[in-house]
Amino acid sequence: MKESAPFKIRCPNCRGAIEFPLYGVGEVVECPHCQSSITLSFPADDTIDSTQQIEAFLGTGSFPRTRAQLLFLKVFTFPTDLRELRGVDVWQQALEEPLDSTVSRFIDVGMLQEGNEDVTTLLQSKSKEELKSLAKARNLPQSGTKQLLAERLFKADPAGMSEFFRGKSYFTCTAKGQLIVETFVESERELMHKAERATESALRSSSYEEACAIVATFEASKVFQRGVGIDWSRYDATRDLEVLTEIATYQSKRHRDIPEPVFRSLRVSAGMMNLWKALEVYHRIRFPGAKKVLRERLEELVRIHAEQLKPIISELASFARLAAETRNHFTHWERSESSIISDDELPAYTDRVRRLLQICILSDLGISNTAVQRIVAEPLPKAIEF
Repeated sequence: MKESAPFKIRCPNCRGAIEFPLYGVGEVVECPHCQSSITLSFPADDTIDSTQQIEAFLGTGSFPRTRAQLLFLKVFTFPTDLRELRGVDVWQQALEEPLDSTVSRFIDVGMLQEGNEDVTTLLQSKSKEELKSLAKARNLPQSGTKQLLAERLFKADPAGMSEFFRGKSYFTCTAKGQLIVETFVESERELMHKAERATESALRSSSYEEACAIVATFEASKVFQRGVGIDWSRYDATRDLEVLTEIATYQSKRHRDIPEPVFRSLRVSAGMMNLWKALEVYHRIRFPGAKKVLRERLEELVRIHAEQLKPIISELASFARLAAETRNHFTHWERSESSIISDDELPAYTDRVRRLLQICILSDLGISNTAVQRIVAEPLPKAIEF
């Protein structure tokens, strides 16, 4: 096994110092100082971030060894039936072995467990919309978190809820697996933010080739890369460089009264939105420091521009949720979600997201409602006929 510097933590009870090998994260042991039972965790140390912790953990030489394996482990945050997992071929290509082999290895190292008799936990593997639908059918309140809905449903109809899971075999993370997944998720977030900050810095210094290279390097490192038919390891930046140059030089008459520092920041924002995921990046720049997932970012933007969006989005409350769950469904290769946008509705929803972004930018520029109304008045794309 590869020699690595041990992790160092303090016992939460007696504050005694404890050293342990990296692969021991998540194990329950007896404190050598006070003999109390403690869980070995990643160090709470400002000098080593989540990304460094995960890289050190993966570098021990023991299983798991790759980010692809940790991404697969994340699928089992909630109980999951392996037979219902979508994208099996893609997962097997990423893991370089059959899925049941990877599952067996996670069980061997104590990160996954088979079976779960807690029906309320199993119910939480369903989407919130499914749980609300089940609650409505039983004349139960539909408010609250997934956990609250699950508890309410099981209390009202234990036999009916248990029947959903009869004959199915579920796997779920152990406490050890959950601990590792949480640090891995934080690491993924750190890597994304680091790449975004580096890109923004390059754009502010007009280093457009560097900005494109940062994005391409980040995307090429991902287990599942962004875009359809794009090989980020052979990324041709020609088109993006043309767009960035146009953004940097374009000046219309309507922009003459905008102060140059403000307009410079808008150019950087437009460049970021061209290179990264538009609405998420817009929200991150517009509301710095807000750590939110895509659904929460969309909900806030929809709420801010609710009046302008009413003519094209009839159900403002569900729009953000549907858009976010559909994106997750097609990009994260996790459990199948029942409440996603159908294929024939996808063009119209995509167009609504585009218009939301345009409305956000026009509003920031101080453009009158006339331009916004013109965008809203455009006919939506027709549903695709199959």
